[in-house]
Amino acid sequence: MALADYQPEVRVIQLAKTSFTVRGLSLTDVTTLIREHLPDLESLVDIAGEVVPDINNVTHDDLGRIAISLAEQAPGFVANLIALAADATDEKSVSAALKLPFPVQVKALVEIADVTFAEVGGVKKAVESIAGLMKMKQAQINRTTDQ
Repeated sequence: MALADYQPEVRVIQLAKTSFTVRGLSLTDVTTLIREHLPDLESLVDIAGEVVPDINNVTHDDLGRIAISLAEQAPGFVANLIALAADATDEKSVSAALKLPFPVQVKALVEIADVTFAEVGGVKKAVESIAGLMKMKQAQINRTTDQ
């Protein structure tokens, strides 16, 4: 398969009278979330850390607990995340994501996390890969400053 043929996996989020699809988050999506929620990032990490003390051993059940905590404590972030994953980032769509029933928001978050990490072997493998890249980058920075 050529890169141009790549289509991200999607999941259907069903509501009583309608549905929408979500896909995994890309690096562009993550940077958008960081840019829009930079002042809140430490709090968001703290929210996840309260639920999952060992980020290196995140399970599927942990994703559900993190999703519940985020939906309760960071509704604006959750709405933006859902809208990004649904490729619907206009103001009306973000507002609609804010109004989704709480269980639907949680389900959407879990599905988004699942599909985001599924192709790389799960959350644990993704965290290990990112941590490895960060260590390499830090080593590179240290070598540069030592010279």
